[in-house]
Amino acid sequence: MPDDLHMLLFDFSGSADIKDTSQDAKPKAPATPAQDTVAKGIVQPDAPAAPGPASNATPKDELLQSLIEQAETISQKIEREVKRILPPTVTVQANIQFDDGSVVITGMVALLKWAAPIVGDAAKKELGELVKLAIKRVLSRYLTPFSASLTELNVTSQSSTPDRTSRTFADKISATTALLVITGLILILQLVTLLVHLRS
Repeated sequence: MPDDLHMLLFDFSGSADIKDTSQDAKPKAPATPAQDTVAKGIVQPDAPAAPGPASNATPKDELLQSLIEQAETISQKIEREVKRILPPTVTVQANIQFDDGSVVITGMVALLKWAAPIVGDAAKKELGELVKLAIKRVLSRYLTPFSASLTELNVTSQSSTPDRTSRTFADKISATTALLVITGLILILQLVTLLVHLRS
């Protein structure tokens, strides 16, 4: 019988906000004579073309787009950050998503280990705090360049020790593997038989 698979899930949710930099914008410099001429509708032959319309994307839109595009990379970095605080026998899987609004963050970190429980019940809260710190460290690297920061981050644990489920799952994997091996051997025997017939 295969060992039991022990699982500890951490759901997390939060939000980030970006500093409004509109008030920090520098005042515009006075228009140059050439700019004045263009403004009055008199375009000189050698005058450069006027710049196109500015993008309507706000800093928050740019932040959200950047996070969405890098969600997979951020998930992988959270996995590595969490693994640093755990024994090498524990497998870590993370998933993070970003939604519209005030940069809403949701995700999950799953810890998996065969045979023995990952931690005792008394240590789950402490482990949850360590997972939370790991998530914060990773997210701060992506928020800081946009002058953004986490405004909220909640982490809740859901322990699961799916004894029978894990056994059934493992048994299915073993049965599938055995079936593939047997099928492969049959194909090899058929191929050998065919080669023998061709040579004779």
